[in-house]
Amino acid sequence: MDNPTADTGQGMDAEHHDQPLFGGYEPPRAERLSPDQRRTRRQAADIAAGRHPLTGRRLHPDADATRTATSPQDGTPTCGTCQFRGLIGHHNKAFPKCQRPGAVITHGAASDVRAWWPACGSWVPKAGA
Repeated sequence: MDNPTADTGQGMDAEHHDQPLFGGYEPPRAERLSPDQRRTRRQAADIAAGRHPLTGRRLHPDADATRTATSPQDGTPTCGTCQFRGLIGHHNKAFPKCQRPGAVITHGAASDVRAWWPACGSWVPKAGA
């Protein structure tokens, strides 16, 4: 007894393998972003949602969640005005890292701390700032 639906590797699949599955529908292509671009977008989304990009915790109550890299300094708490933000030297370069006790510091860009970021709840103003 012949089974017309049996997969023999021939027949309908072989005849139509070059035709689109849904009659010419092409799914939208995903935008190709570099890892740095994807991280920057995730960090911006965190800030917009009121989360600190590094800690994932709530922003400082006085921090401005609408800040961007081009926002003027307006006196609200930022990582750049925090005593815990410091530069860590590695291979003749300096990288901005959070040095708060318990903070995770890696030798990668994922743990770099941008000066313009709104401050987290652990923010302590720099001396003289």
